[in-house]
Amino acid sequence: MNSLRHRVTDSCAWQDASVVALQIHGVSEPTRSTLSAEAKVRGESLQEYLLDVLDREARDIENRRLLAQWTADSVEDAVRRVDQTMIIAH
Repeated sequence: MNSLRHRVTDSCAWQDASVVALQIHGVSEPTRSTLSAEAKVRGESLQEYLLDVLDREARDIENRRLLAQWTADSVEDAVRRVDQTMIIAH
């Protein structure tokens, strides 16, 4: 699987406007081992793999938000059309 983060050049500089550090405490050894093994299978460092996981999750959250907004907008439009049709019919 290709990295979801795009490198600016062949160096390790990532294309991000700003970077923050996150620390996760209390990760069990089996979880760390599983994630490390998956990163190795993908040919990535654990850091790179976890950045991809976080980016993917953030994108999915944004997609769900947009879908919910689109659905709500579609329902409102349908209600408006029904209301207009009823007004015209009377």
